[in-house]
Amino acid sequence: MDTKLYLTIAGIIAILYGIGFLLIPEQLNVLLGGLSEPHVIYAQRVFAGAALAWGLILWFARDFRDWDAVRGVLIGSSKGRRTTVRATRKPGSSRMERIPPSTKALRRSRSA
Repeated sequence: MDTKLYLTIAGIIAILYGIGFLLIPEQLNVLLGGLSEPHVIYAQRVFAGAALAWGLILWFARDFRDWDAVRGVLIGSSKGRRTTVRATRKPGSSRMERIPPSTKALRRSRSA
């Protein structure tokens, strides 16, 4: 895949997520299977700002003429993503094991 095409696609996706979680966090949270509690909505709006900023960086990086600048953006993006993935998972655990017990109980009570 061409670098410019990758930066364009990744930038558009990040911008859409950022705008979505900024403007309609409750609806996206329900769509993605999350809880619509005030602290979750606040965290999603913080994430929205970061996603929007990252998307704009990627969008404008596609027009860089200097390969070293593009390379810096790509390395920073991949390292940040890898750190996020490693921080949110434990080896050998499933997604449901990482969810706090109180949230599991709340989901069970809502589905019953």
